[in-house]
Amino acid sequence: MIEEWKESGESAAVFAARIGVAANTIYRWRAALIGTVSRVPASTLSRIVELRAEPMPGDTRFEIDVGGRRVRVPASFDETGLRRLLRALEATP
Repeated sequence: MIEEWKESGESAAVFAARIGVAANTIYRWRAALIGTVSRVPASTLSRIVELRAEPMPGDTRFEIDVGGRRVRVPASFDETGLRRLLRALEATP
């Protein structure tokens, strides 16, 4: 990131805003890179974590019509629980 910042020609403030961190974080990274960070506790340094978004699935629920009732059940619903629910609905007048 420091190399990218240097190549960008941007100020630390502009570059930091573009990547979503505070400007002083850029300076801390630079200090850590050149080994002058010894006077800054490691717990105060920011860390970059790469996150990749996964596409959300479409509608993942089941719709069941039982005895004139419509039940919407998420796909993650436990099979045993679903069986109990269906028995209860079938038994209800």
